[in-house]
Amino acid sequence: MKNFRGLFTLIILLLPFKACHEASIQPQEPRFFTRDIALFWLAFDGATNLSSEYFQQAYIDQGTLGLRDYAEQKDLAAALPIVMNSEAYRDYYLSVRENTLDVSNAVERSKQAFEKLREIYSGTRFYNVYFLVGAMGAGGRISNNGLLVAVEMFSRKEDAPTDRLAQRLATERDQK
Repeated sequence: MKNFRGLFTLIILLLPFKACHEASIQPQEPRFFTRDIALFWLAFDGATNLSSEYFQQAYIDQGTLGLRDYAEQKDLAAALPIVMNSEAYRDYYLSVRENTLDVSNAVERSKQAFEKLREIYSGTRFYNVYFLVGAMGAGGRISNNGLLVAVEMFSRKEDAPTDRLAQRLATERDQK
């Protein structure tokens, strides 16, 4: 996925923080989970009620440990209805849908980056990586279960409708 420019920088930056987390289980060979992305789009397409309860049941509760960690950290069930009930955000999500579903290149590049780090730092231990769809609140997080990457933040196409997002953010900021 060519638009995941900052993803690898994010992963590299998060690794030292994750390495310091004392309660973490450290798998030697990381696994890459991408099913939360398809699950998000199933929930999105099936939505008749864009409520926090709906997203909790249709997306978060059905997702991986990483998605559930991200959801807890970012209050995703509450944030998704706000985003999805905004035409500007919904249009943005629809514009990046294809890129979010095609994460195979990002996974492969992540594996290559991990191998390169292992060559440089032979004792490096890596963590599972969870690719998921968030609510435009953070590109990535860490948890006891691994690295959490919100792909909507890295999937933008050049022609993505971001002008209305900037207007909406300015309006929200002015209302506070």
